[in-house]
Amino acid sequence: MSQIDQSDYESDYQPDNPNRGKQNVTKMIWSNSRRKDATNHLPNSAILDSKWTLALLQTETLLLGGQTVETEMFSSRSSFESYLRANKLTGLHVLKDAASNGAGGIWILSPSTSQKFLSPSTPLTNVTTTTPKYVLQKYSLPPMLVNSRKAHVRLYALLSIKNSRVIPYISKTAFLHLSNKEWTAGEEEDDEVHISNCCANSGNGERFAGEICVDLEERSNDPNDYNFYQTYGLIRQTIRTTLLPFTTYTSPSSPPPSPQFSYLGIDVIISRTPSLTKIDVLEINAPPSLDTATGLKDAEMTHEKNVKGIVEEIVLGRRKTEEERVWHNLVPIPPEVTVEKENAPTTNTTSQRSESIMRMKYALLERRFAKTKTPPTPSLVQNWCRSQFQYYTSSTSPPSFFENAGGAQVPSPVTSSMLSSLSNRWRSNHGALQKSQAVTALQHLLGFSPSEFDIDLNVNSTMIFKDLARICVQELVEGDEIVVSTSNHCANYDCWIEEAEKKNIKVVKWDVLKNMPHHPHGWFPTNPPTPPTSTLLPPITPRTKILVIPHSSNVLGVLAPLPDILPPLLSISPKLRIITDGVAAAPHRYVGPLSSSTTHYVVSLHKLFGPHLGVCFTRKSHPRPTTSGTPNFEACSGCLGLLSYFLSLSSLTSSLDPSQTYSSILSRSLTVPQSRPLIQNAFHLIELSESLPSSLLLDKIRFKWPNVNLISHFDDDISFSQRLRLPLITFYHTSLPSSLVSEMLKSENIVVRNGTFLSDEPLKCWCDNRRLGFEEFKRRGGAVRVSIAHYNTREEVERMCEVLEGIEGW
Repeated sequence: MSQIDQSDYESDYQPDNPNRGKQNVTKMIWSNSRRKDATNHLPNSAILDSKWTLALLQTETLLLGGQTVETEMFSSRSSFESYLRANKLTGLHVLKDAASNGAGGIWILSPSTSQKFLSPSTPLTNVTTTTPKYVLQKYSLPPMLVNSRKAHVRLYALLSIKNSRVIPYISKTAFLHLSNKEWTAGEEEDDEVHISNCCANSGNGERFAGEICVDLEERSNDPNDYNFYQTYGLIRQTIRTTLLPFTTYTSPSSPPPSPQFSYLGIDVIISRTPSLTKIDVLEINAPPSLDTATGLKDAEMTHEKNVKGIVEEIVLGRRKTEEERVWHNLVPIPPEVTVEKENAPTTNTTSQRSESIMRMKYALLERRFAKTKTPPTPSLVQNWCRSQFQYYTSSTSPPSFFENAGGAQVPSPVTSSMLSSLSNRWRSNHGALQKSQAVTALQHLLGFSPSEFDIDLNVNSTMIFKDLARICVQELVEGDEIVVSTSNHCANYDCWIEEAEKKNIKVVKWDVLKNMPHHPHGWFPTNPPTPPTSTLLPPITPRTKILVIPHSSNVLGVLAPLPDILPPLLSISPKLRIITDGVAAAPHRYVGPLSSSTTHYVVSLHKLFGPHLGVCFTRKSHPRPTTSGTPNFEACSGCLGLLSYFLSLSSLTSSLDPSQTYSSILSRSLTVPQSRPLIQNAFHLIELSESLPSSLLLDKIRFKWPNVNLISHFDDDISFSQRLRLPLITFYHTSLPSSLVSEMLKSENIVVRNGTFLSDEPLKCWCDNRRLGFEEFKRRGGAVRVSIAHYNTREEVERMCEVLEGIEGW
């Protein structure tokens, strides 16, 4: 630990020390010690000890709000060579040996040089291993340049347990690493032009710039300095969204009896142009090296500062002023939970149980990776998806369509199935069969097992909600209550108010936004931090018999964590009926896990890339909506095409045969639990495709456009996992009418929508929080909504941003 008196921190943990644990100062041993003797790792953070596992987790997390370079992973050299033979590289790529460090495990590939890596004489590892693993990344462009040389930033982060939760931190001290030669897009074979790895460059003493120490918060008047404070918000956002999913793998099964943490090093490339700031995560290392490539005093002192901060701020919990703090928490610290001493677990019990859970989680992830084909990049998925939609194949330049939330484009399998039904009508035979098969297809597509849920089809979701309100409220008696979320679309709001008034039943309005603190910058934590659960739980009492809630509002764009908040409500009111509007959520996330808690789940298929049809899943023994008249057989046939599309999408990264699986589902030889991994994989790819385009627009709104307000929860990027952030983005310009913004985009062949989207209640609440008159808000055209789907590309979003920034007054 450099100039720190290391013995002072080690003595308390010597096995033969009779005073072990009795001293007033917590001690620690660094990373090479046995895990059971160290306090610098979480009990179960063995999962964070290799580049391969970290790269696999990073690929799995699908960053939102931050960005990662497009990545391919290979579990052997032969699989990498097979990929090179099958795919023609475009542009520059970086190949990394996942087991190597420093200079010996990184190569630059280009279209002209890639074939040499197929030669057995080209060494691709410098470590002794029988099965080397590789990560191939798209070269991040344009790179950040310092003194005309390519640069990347080495950041430092922590995962630490605070009050039973794993909290990510970032240090404000970092290193700037430069390549040895001036950067140019050519010179593919000159590593000193393209590689900024410090160890790789230290061999050239004349050109090596060393490790440049930087403070990410520091401001400088020198125009030659790179003022990181301008980018620090986006850096924090990126690191937080990178690390949040890791906490699910490192969360302890019970509170540890002493402070625990894991130290990480993260390399990022910052690209900054006049119109765009982009943070690309390149690599994560845990534990990072505690020495430097230079040994220079300033670099050693930077490490010392980080280590001192870990000891004082994290382990000892000493309070620091904002200026003194080294480590910044990236999510609010939850309130302390008191644990009875007699029930407190021992260190061994905590470690063993947590380690076991972690190993099972990671084993499942590795097994899935082993069974899949080479994971595709977002652009490859989007290219395949767009080839399936006639909207994109029938025209060379169709309008950029960002109105999925109002009605999505439809893939060819859906239109072909509906055309087939219209071309061969036979009501008593074909029609009845189409409805029966549509029910089966939808059960698998949305993950609701027929043994637990009935399914009903209707012309649209509005009719379903009206019927549910009429039937369910009829059964209530005086003294019963209904809790209705004001975040609902009016289709799942007005009807419950009207029916309750008829029977004089009390309605409790749950204003989520009104209860949440607001911060003008949107995502920063409040001070003192507010625990998310205090504002997420609805006001349920034993008298509450119905809860009406959206899985996601169609204007706020945040997925409610219903699997977490619904089960506790049932313990308060065991007979509670939960009516869930899944219309806005279902196009973006697999909703099957909700089947364990909800009573009714309603979707509209025309927003889920299907025909215009309302679908309601009802738990057995609960009242069902009524349907009358002849079902829409053509729409039922379209449901079969929709299932076929999702299975084909899933097959991009799995070994399933779409046709055979389709037949097995319709013949009922494949159950819903058996098909869940296949459908989940399709939604995994949808999430992957949506993540980069949506994060680009979100970052613009949060950090680049000071006159634009994101309409959402006060800090949805802090209180909620990034996976709860949907690509449904609504915003309001403080000086330009939304109607003007929408028309300007439309004139440039870009389809968005403005208005209130039949969601006046949440928008009125949002306006009230900002002391903005709602009537004036509506007069100016309401809000602008950009609804991104998996067929939208990053290039489309970039062009939309260029148009917006070209509007006078933007």
